[in-house]
Amino acid sequence: MADDLSTLIRSGKLPSGTTLRHRFRGGHKDDVTAIVLDDGIRVRGKTYKTPSGAAQAITRMPVDGWLFWKLPTGEPLGSLRTDVRRISQGESH
Repeated sequence: MADDLSTLIRSGKLPSGTTLRHRFRGGHKDDVTAIVLDDGIRVRGKTYKTPSGAAQAITRMPVDGWLFWKLPTGEPLGSLRTDVRRISQGESH
């Protein structure tokens, strides 16, 4: 959801400049990287408002971008979504 992504970016939980990565299984394709910007996720020269939009640009099929993209820690991007709920509820961490 675009609102979740923008909330994470604005709050600093997903800072602009963060590199996201997807590693394909079996080595049949190169790994893909994307950069978080203030207005979305940039991959292959285009900025997408949602993680799924950015992932679909790579796979050319519907895919859950929250699971597709990995954080620098190796965790799925979706692991930050609990932070969105906290931020929305006004909790500080």
